[in-house]
Amino acid sequence: MENKTPADLELETYNNITIPTVFFAQSFCAKTALAAHLASRHPKALFVDVDVTGGSSARAKIEAFLELSGVFDS
Repeated sequence: MENKTPADLELETYNNITIPTVFFAQSFCAKTALAAHLASRHPKALFVDVDVTGGSSARAKIEAFLELSGVFDS
């Protein structure tokens, strides 16, 4: 979730690398580059870029990531 503090780069880029995290961005959003960058530096991350709403493909990717990360069982 975006923390709504664009002037505070340290807070905007904070994340706990021990927690599996989905970095979600909507196509053409100004935060897409930040989400992709943070996901590339996070050892347990998935970056998902979708248009307006996530479809079944995005949902399947997120569910598989969470299951493989041990977050939940289906």
